[in-house]
Amino acid sequence: DPREGAARSAAQALSSLADPRLLTNREARRAAVAAFSAPNYRAELNPLFDRTYAYLTQILEAPRRGGGVVLQMTPLGYRVEAFSSRRATVAIWQVTLLATPERAPIAAWSTSRAELVWSGGRWRVKRFGTDTPGPVPSVTAPAATAAPADFVAAAQAFSPFAP
Repeated sequence: DPREGAARSAAQALSSLADPRLLTNREARRAAVAAFSAPNYRAELNPLFDRTYAYLTQILEAPRRGGGVVLQMTPLGYRVEAFSSRRATVAIWQVTLLATPERAPIAAWSTSRAELVWSGGRWRVKRFGTDTPGPVPSVTAPAATAAPADFVAAAQAFSPFAP
């Protein structure tokens, strides 16, 4: 199904951006953007992600000190909002997990939108829209939560599934 293919491409692009290496490695950011974006959109995306990851690095502090960072995005579902043989707009419902040894871990539930174009025989991101909250489920947590450093160590002991 071409609609599902567009949605899968959008989800893979978003998931690829949730990589702790991108916080401090400009070349890795460029490679990630080049892998999923339309060539004429890279000049807009690269500086956007440079600013975004610089901001995250500043508030997290862990990357500067060489501490561990957990940054993962898991797509939960999609909605194709517009579709033709050459263009698609897809909403991805996702949860993003962010933790460092010094900060309490968070899970952010959001919906991201991506505009895609058919280019070079596959779907590529042309533009990302503004994320919107949720839907957000109620969360049931155990009475005793792990210390931030213990959470990071436990989370890093798992390998993520490929999107």
